[in-house]
Amino acid sequence: MLQENHDFAPQEELEINFHPSVNPYLELITSTSSERVQNSRLLAQAVQQRKIQALGLTDRGVRTANFHVLRETNMAAILSEIGFLTNPGDRAVIMSEQGRDQAAQAIHLGILDYLTQQQSATATITGNGVNFRRGPGTNYGVISVLPLGTNVTFLGTNANGSWTNVRHGSNTGWVSSEFINVPPGTSPPSNDQTIVAPSTSRRRHGMTVARAHLRRGPGTTHDTIRILSPYTEVLVTGRSANDRWSHVHIGDEVGWISRDHLRELTTFAQTHRRAHLRTGAGTQYSTIRILNANTHMTILGSSIPGAWRRVRVGGDLGWVHYSHIENREIAVNTFARGHLRRGQRSDTTSMNILNANTRIHILGHSGDGRWVRARAGNQTGWIYAGHVREPGRTTAAVNLRRGAGTNHGVIRVLPNNTNVRVLRRSSGGTWTQVVAGNDTGWISSEFFRN
Repeated sequence: MLQENHDFAPQEELEINFHPSVNPYLELITSTSSERVQNSRLLAQAVQQRKIQALGLTDRGVRTANFHVLRETNMAAILSEIGFLTNPGDRAVIMSEQGRDQAAQAIHLGILDYLTQQQSATATITGNGVNFRRGPGTNYGVISVLPLGTNVTFLGTNANGSWTNVRHGSNTGWVSSEFINVPPGTSPPSNDQTIVAPSTSRRRHGMTVARAHLRRGPGTTHDTIRILSPYTEVLVTGRSANDRWSHVHIGDEVGWISRDHLRELTTFAQTHRRAHLRTGAGTQYSTIRILNANTHMTILGSSIPGAWRRVRVGGDLGWVHYSHIENREIAVNTFARGHLRRGQRSDTTSMNILNANTRIHILGHSGDGRWVRARAGNQTGWIYAGHVREPGRTTAAVNLRRGAGTNHGVIRVLPNNTNVRVLRRSSGGTWTQVVAGNDTGWISSEFFRN
């Protein structure tokens, strides 16, 4: 029967089967050509991903099998195991018209995903033994070594064109542009897969705000490395060209997360000894100023490797070596009754309701300054900034303005050492909204400290 099926094969070959077994949901591929194996695997992965999404049963992965109908072809070919009649869960899907329709639609969409991928531009490796890396730089790990003449899918380049982003098999990574030939006029796919390089000098702290896929590339067509639970902390190192995806590090893992599922964070710290605030992440960079012990600051991110911290000290932005600073908590009371939430939005789960005058420890702020990360007892979560009054004081005579900017009118001038209460910070943190006596307004963060 497999020989007969092969005689009538089209340009792409797919056979659908129901078998008695206890191992549901896998794709079978094989071929005598390494290129066809690669294409078959891409087809199998596309179909498999769509089936799992549609039917929600166990993913047994993509495997190889030495079947005539797969082996003796000149095209991408897979056998798709829809389900097994002796498996109760599979049988319920197979015997229902809705289940069969969902399976058919999933296969159809998987094939379309594969064909869309195949329309991407092809480039060729021109060096012998070229490192295929996880990021655009020699400081990133090697995924594999590509031989001379290897065909890859061109996805884009970094900002200065020195590294090229490509897909090889099921992996997405970077090769030096010196060792790849991209045909003239070639354009990367016009979808989520177009990438700009992750930053090699700075990373920011972030947290997932929903269940999120950590993917091998910036788009839903890329494989899932694993699924992250809400409120997983990550390090953000870059963004895709269309600004929809963030490049992140989680321990030793590197991947991409949809920006819809991610929020960037800031953290409070202070120096525990004298330290240089520098213009870059290294001792070769010039000193902006010298910070005394116990100088307060806000951590905005980390270098790669992570020995340096990007910080804001008053109105100055710079870098401090991690060995000179320690995280800092600010102990305050809540100003009003409010929810301690799992995330930086009012629709996230409430962990607890805190009454007015509840003692909390502030750990940091959301990127837009509207939410405060805080510890209350043994719980850590987020409180709307309007429910918290952080204490602080001015460090010089400063204008209290009606808005966050010098274009706004002055309410009055606050003398040096004026005690104030913080309401929130502007996006980027350069301005702070405060209460001073009976007045509420904005002062430059350069002239304020907690």
